[in-house]
Amino acid sequence: MAKERIQINPQTIINAITRAGFKEDEFLDKHDDVRAWIEGEKDPTPKQLEKFAEQVYLPFGYLFMDKFPTEKSPIPFFRTVSASHHFNLNIYDAIMSLQQRQDWMIDYMEENEMDGPAFIGKYKNSTDVNAIVNEIRILLELAPDWAFTLASPDKAVVELVKKIENAGCYVNFQSFVGNQNKRKIPVEDCRGFVLVDKKAPFIFINNNDSKNAQVFTLIHEFAHILIDFSAGVGLKYDDVDNGQEDICDQVAAAVLVEDNTLRRLWNEGIMKLSRKFKVSSIVIARRAMDIGLLTKEEFFAYYNKVKDLRPAPKKNRDGGNFYATALHRIGYSFLVHIRNAINSNQLLYRDAYALTGYSGNTFNKLVFEKL
Repeated sequence: MAKERIQINPQTIINAITRAGFKEDEFLDKHDDVRAWIEGEKDPTPKQLEKFAEQVYLPFGYLFMDKFPTEKSPIPFFRTVSASHHFNLNIYDAIMSLQQRQDWMIDYMEENEMDGPAFIGKYKNSTDVNAIVNEIRILLELAPDWAFTLASPDKAVVELVKKIENAGCYVNFQSFVGNQNKRKIPVEDCRGFVLVDKKAPFIFINNNDSKNAQVFTLIHEFAHILIDFSAGVGLKYDDVDNGQEDICDQVAAAVLVEDNTLRRLWNEGIMKLSRKFKVSSIVIARRAMDIGLLTKEEFFAYYNKVKDLRPAPKKNRDGGNFYATALHRIGYSFLVHIRNAINSNQLLYRDAYALTGYSGNTFNKLVFEKL
C-alpha cells in the first residue's frame, strides 16, 4: 500500500524555514528530503510534514495557509544600528511565553483582590531623572555603595532580584526559549525586556549576557516600570532616538554609580571602579563624563577603545544545580503564587505545567520542596 503524500506549496516550505531564523541554503544542505519537496521531486508524507513543522517551530496548520499570520513584537526593541533588526521568532516566543505568565498572574491577583505596587507608572510622562533615581533608591533600599561589599557581579544580580521581587515585580532569566536549549536568544538582539502592567510587571533578563550587563539591565527595566513603558533592549553602544529609553539609561547609570561617590573614588581608576560598582567600564566612563570628570573627547576616546572588547559569551551552566537553575529562570515570587494557587484549588496541575514548563515529579519537587 502506497504511503499517503501531501502536495505542499514550495514557497510555504521556504517561508517556514526563514521564519524560524534558519538560512535557507544551510537548512536544505542538512535536509535533502525537504529540498526534494521544494524542487518538486516528491511530496512529503503527513508524518514527515509534522516533523518538519517541529523542526521550524511552526504550528502544523500554518503549512496549509496561503499566507502565515503576521507576527510582530508587541513591544519595541532598541538596539544599535549594527545589531539585527529582522523578526526573531525566538525573541517573539519568549515574549509570548512571559505574557502568558503575566496574564495568569493578573487574573490570579484580581480573583484574590490583590493590588499591584503603587509605584507602577508613577513617573509616566516625567523627564525628571533625579526624582526617578531617588525613588528607585528608596524602593530598593540601595545605598550609593550597596555593591561594594558584594564579592562579584553575580552576587549583585542575586541581591537586585531579591529587592525587585520584594517590591512586587517578577523577574525571569532565560538564554533560550522555554526548555528548548537549541533556540538561543541572541544577546545582541535582546539583553532584556519588560512587560509593564499595573498589577504584575514582568522583567526578562538574557541569562547569557555578562553579569555586569545584567546588573544594569535590571535597573534599566525597573525604571521602565516607573515610567509605564514596555520595551526591550539589545546591544546598544550608540544613543537611541527615544526619549523614554534615554531616560531609563540615565536613571540606571545614576542609580548604580552615584555622583559624589564616583567623585570621591575617581583616582582609583575606571577598571577598579567597574569592579566596585559592579557595572561595565563604559558605564563608569559615561557617568564620569556626565558629572565632568571626563571631557566628551576623553569619553569617546575611551569608548572607541573598549566598545568592541565585549566579554566572550558566557558558558551556559544550566547543567549545574537543576532546581536552582529552574528557580532562577522562572522566578521565586511567581512560583510561590503557582504553589499557593494549586493549594487553594485555583490552578489545575496541567495549567501549572504549561505555565512553568515543568511537569510530574520534577514540577512537584521544584514547587513543593525547593521553594
